[in-house]
Formats: sequence, C-alpha cells, structure tokens
Amino acid sequence: MERLNHWIGESIKRGAIAVITHRNGDMDTVGSACALANIIGPNARACGIHLSTIARAMVNKTGADFLILDSKNPTWPRNLGGVIIVDAAGPSQPGIQLPDVPKCIIDHHPAGATFEMAADDIEINWETCSTAEIIQLWAETHANSRIDNQSRMLLLAGIITDTGRFRHANASALSSAGKLAKDGGIDFSGFLEDMESVELNNSQRVAIAKALSRVQTLDAGKWFLSYTKAGTNEGIVARALISAGADVA
Repeated sequence: MERLNHWIGESIKRGAIAVITHRNGDMDTVGSACALANIIGPNARACGIHLSTIARAMVNKTGADFLILDSKNPTWPRNLGGVIIVDAAGPSQPGIQLPDVPKCIIDHHPAGATFEMAADDIEINWETCSTAEIIQLWAETHANSRIDNQSRMLLLAGIITDTGRFRHANASALSSAGKLAKDGGIDFSGFLEDMESVELNNSQRVAIAKALSRVQTLDAGKWFLSYTKAGTNEGIVARALISAGADVA
C-alpha cells in the first residue's frame, strides 16, 4: 500500500490521474475505479469504454462520476500525471491505446499477457476475491477520512458481484464487505435486493429470454452444468442458471 500511495502522490504532482476500467465494465472494475477516483479527489476521474447493466445502475444510484471513452480515439487531459488500470492485468483488457504516462496496474488475478513496465510504473496484484478489496485497504490505510458512503456502496457492490453474491467469498472478502456495510450503515438485505432489481428495457428482456430458451444441460461428474449463448447481459443469464440449480453456468 505504501508503493501505491507514493505513486498516487507523485502522479498528482504531475497532473490529473485517469482511473481506467477493463472493457467489459463489470461491477468490480467500475466500482473500484469510481471509488478510487472519488477518494483520491478532484484530480482523478474514473473512465472506460463500457458500463455493464448493473454497473450503470449502481453509477446512477450513487451519483458516481464515470466518463465513457471513445475506444478508437480516447480524449485525455492536457496535463495527465498517470493512469491507474483497475481489474485488468493484461494490455488488451482496457480496450484502448494507453497514453505514454506512468501507469499503475491493480488487479487480483493473473493475465496471459502482461503490460510493458517502465521505471515509473508499478503493479499490485494480490490474491483477493475482488479488486475492490485492494482499493478498500489502500483507502482505509491512507485516506480513511475521505471514504464516503458513495465509495462504500461502490466497493461493496464490487465485492458482492465478484464473489458471486458471496458464494465464492473467503473470510477476508466477507470481513471487507461487513466493514463497508457497518461503517456506512448499509442495510445488507436491502442493498442486495436493489442490486438484483436492475430495471431492463424491452430489448434486454427479449435477449435474456432468448438465451434462456436455448439452455442445455450437462452432467459433468459431481457438477451439474447449464450452458447457453448470450450476446448481452450474460451476467444476468448466468445468475438465472445458477438460481435454477446449476453448479456451473
């Protein structure tokens, strides 16, 4: 955490910091980016090329600041001190050409290909259940007074989704989620219900229904596997299959 805090401090001296998500825009990458930028302050901004359905809903619910970038021609501040790439360990994952400034990689799983690292670059890759837990630890260690409820909700949502609603959580993830909820006075059951009740438009509902109509099953040893193809909202489809009894979706 000392390395990350030092890197942020040095980057702010040079200019603004862009906190970049991966191209799929899921809740962990978006929640981590928005919370980190919010806690760093006005010199940082979360951005990326896509927001998933649930991430968009949480950004709107919390009033978080998130800038959608043009994947072919991203626009950067004139004085850019550095970029932080969250939840994306490989160079292809942000989906954009990164500017030639110092970079910080924060992730919780390895990638097949790695970023080319320069002298001013750092990488933080821990075996946590979510990137949100790493951001939370940095914030509680170095910026505790700047953690507001917007950031807590975004980080909590990231932990919830990346652990499959805690099905794959370890003790550390459960402890992190519990602390976020307790410190923010967040009602766990109500928060989960809000996340599950994401409003979909008609075309999204049709796409999900079509994906579910194509479901096939496979008895794979001790696992009951359900599979289908979904062009959009694949997370919602996968959760529906798990809720219907699949061990693997």
